[in-house]
Amino acid sequence: MCGIAGLIDTRIAETELLGSLQKMVASLAHRGPDSGNCTVEIGVGLGHRRLAIIDLSDNANQPMKSACGRYLICFNGEIYNYREIRQKLLNERFRSGSDVEVLLEAIAAWGIEKTLETVRGMFAFALYDRDEHQIFLARDHFGQKPLFFFHENHRLAFASEVRAFKHVPGLQLDFDEQSLADYFSYNCIGSGRSVFRQLQKVPGGSVFSFKFTKDQVVRLPDRQFWNLSQAWENRGCFSGSYDEARLQLNELLSQVVKEQMSSDVPIGCFLSGGTDSTLLAGLMKHHADFELPTFTVGFSDPQFDESAVARFYANQLRTRHHVILADEKEMMQMVQMSGAAYDEPFADTSQLPTLLLCRQARQRVKVCLSGDGADELFGGYYRHLLIPAMLGLKQGIFGSALAKIAAFTEKIPLVKLERLLKMLGRTGLRMPRHGAGKLHRMASAFARGDLTAMHEDLMNNWKTGDLPFLSNRRFITASASACRQSMLIDLETYLPDDILPKIDRAAMHFGLETRMPYLDLRVVEFAFSLPDAYFFYHGSQKRILRELRDSIYAENISPGGKTGFSPSLPAMLRGSLRSWAEDRLTSPLLVDIGFRRQAIFKRWHEFLKGRADWSFSLWALVQFVNWHEHFRQENSIISNERSAN
Repeated sequence: MCGIAGLIDTRIAETELLGSLQKMVASLAHRGPDSGNCTVEIGVGLGHRRLAIIDLSDNANQPMKSACGRYLICFNGEIYNYREIRQKLLNERFRSGSDVEVLLEAIAAWGIEKTLETVRGMFAFALYDRDEHQIFLARDHFGQKPLFFFHENHRLAFASEVRAFKHVPGLQLDFDEQSLADYFSYNCIGSGRSVFRQLQKVPGGSVFSFKFTKDQVVRLPDRQFWNLSQAWENRGCFSGSYDEARLQLNELLSQVVKEQMSSDVPIGCFLSGGTDSTLLAGLMKHHADFELPTFTVGFSDPQFDESAVARFYANQLRTRHHVILADEKEMMQMVQMSGAAYDEPFADTSQLPTLLLCRQARQRVKVCLSGDGADELFGGYYRHLLIPAMLGLKQGIFGSALAKIAAFTEKIPLVKLERLLKMLGRTGLRMPRHGAGKLHRMASAFARGDLTAMHEDLMNNWKTGDLPFLSNRRFITASASACRQSMLIDLETYLPDDILPKIDRAAMHFGLETRMPYLDLRVVEFAFSLPDAYFFYHGSQKRILRELRDSIYAENISPGGKTGFSPSLPAMLRGSLRSWAEDRLTSPLLVDIGFRRQAIFKRWHEFLKGRADWSFSLWALVQFVNWHEHFRQENSIISNERSAN
């Protein structure tokens, strides 16, 4: 993986263009610490920072020119089936063993559309067609690798991260209101948008193209080479038995893992103790001809710690296992670091241990396989069962009565609901973490009625009307069961907007490449073909993955379960982070973008007194200011104004 940047502007001198491009590329050095290069010719500049993984020689450096001389490319990611494609390009002469050169020559031979239909991988790249004076910006199917761009009449800029655009001459940045609504509602910013109105993301599965002349840069019609809705509607239907499906999935995952273990540098695996990562580690161990390094994070609070479970499986596999304790000191360092690591506002609390995990892993390896994507694809989130259950209750004979109870519960102030749950907890009943907030969300979701509204309420940090702006996020609609519709919504939103940016920014902050076998399109298509019963069985989730994992470990399964991958946020905000958080909650920035200072103080006071768990919404406020502080420190041109346009 790497960092890419480019600037197209025929109206400025070549020396000015090169100087700006070099600054853009330098801002991405953490993504590619091994080398950096820029190429400039007549108003077009391409830049690249390299993290060398395949073919470590200088022959694989970028920007790279095709053998015919027509194309230039700067690429971020990996093409996993490049050896297979290389064999089909019999007439081509290769100067390196790089996967990027194979991609480039395939485009030269077949065209960009056919090539993108052929490749398997994760990527974001810019391709310059020197003959047609066109720039193509392309991003992989789910958007594992980031790609932002800015376009106006006579110029175009693109980069892997937002921070690079601070070096585009004369570019003034101001906040996008819809993106702020997404962030404060869901802890992240939606696909296609950026925190700044002037910048956009290339959506996953898309190719954007631009044609330029001496006086202007024209955006051509956008193209999609892959679409989630179409992939679902065009899915096959598995006709075999459950045992046959399990065997076929095992063979497929094993093949994908073997393919993604290709590397010229040391490789390891994240091992949390959950089903996804333990299955992945088991498959990797089968193919590894080396002592497999595995990595996990431990917490001092047993409610959050799963390091013992991870060690249990690591001992069975005999991996070289590494555990790092996320103590108070480490978490404080990660909080400070998160403002710089994430180039847009981001408030998923698991970002902190993810940063710590990536820092630990990078000290020993350069590539790690991760289990991300399995929950969305195989039904691993509780809401995948909860939403269908709520829909069933709502449509049942007691639906109207339950709706009234839900509406009543929703109106109970969170402070009083918290008090009630504490009283119930004293009777010996086990109360869930953040129970009052979850109950409020469930009541709100039940009252709303339709599936997408339920999903939205379960994910939203704020009640409607509490934010100074309104999110209008749209969700996929598909002909599917309630379980599968909920899973598809997560594949369309939660995965590309939260999970993928979280791991990309955390890993690349330390120059670590992460790969996700569960997001291989062959695995996705196979999962789409399976019936719900292969995922959900007697109240359990991810049935087929769990049984695959059990077969690897010969039914020797740890009694400990998955606890999640987040620290105790309320304890941190009331303890070690209290003073730091208060400083940021009093920032004028929050008032500038529309929040009322009194409302923030009221929520903070109720939280500190233990009357209500506002930790997630407070964390979003704190992290927004934390991000902004780091962003401004890098000499950015940024306005605190927000725009609804």
